[in-house]
Amino acid sequence: MATNAESIRNVAIFAGAAPRSGALPAMATPEAARVRARSRAQLALFWKTTLLVVASLATLGVLVVAATGVIWISIQEKQPGGTRLRLAVPAILVPVGLRLVPRHVWQEQAAQAQPWMPVVKVAADELRKSPDGTFVEVRSRSEYVNIAKRGGEMVVDVDDDGDAVHFSFPIYLLGSVAHQIEAAGAER
Repeated sequence: MATNAESIRNVAIFAGAAPRSGALPAMATPEAARVRARSRAQLALFWKTTLLVVASLATLGVLVVAATGVIWISIQEKQPGGTRLRLAVPAILVPVGLRLVPRHVWQEQAAQAQPWMPVVKVAADELRKSPDGTFVEVRSRSEYVNIAKRGGEMVVDVDDDGDAVHFSFPIYLLGSVAHQIEAAGAER
């Protein structure tokens, strides 16, 4: 098993902060102390730089998700011991995911949807411009359904005796998905 000095040297070699060949000078000499100090300083700089890069990438990811929105899905079974599922999916994954799916997989369905794409695109544009409000609301003794626009999102709530479902997504996704479906159908 490697000693601490050997472990530090191995990490320093990996980080490019120490020479690959030759041993460190004897530990008691002033030159060895300078070499150790320089190696430690270079290793500290390497880890600080790595941490800065990771933190920057994480911040960038948070900003992208904040700018593009989140798809919220919540499903709860009301029976005792029922399942409770809550998902928050970055909305940017939908258009990116559609680009990653091979066109031949959904090209036929896209071609069938072509006649409706102008209607969907106009509806998506008008929906984005419309004020917040409820579009559909159904209440009965055992069911509640609500489809509404709130703050740039479409919100669907369904509640019945067995389940409660909540689904919301940014409205811009409708136009984005319609555009990609239209492009896939036109390639056929």
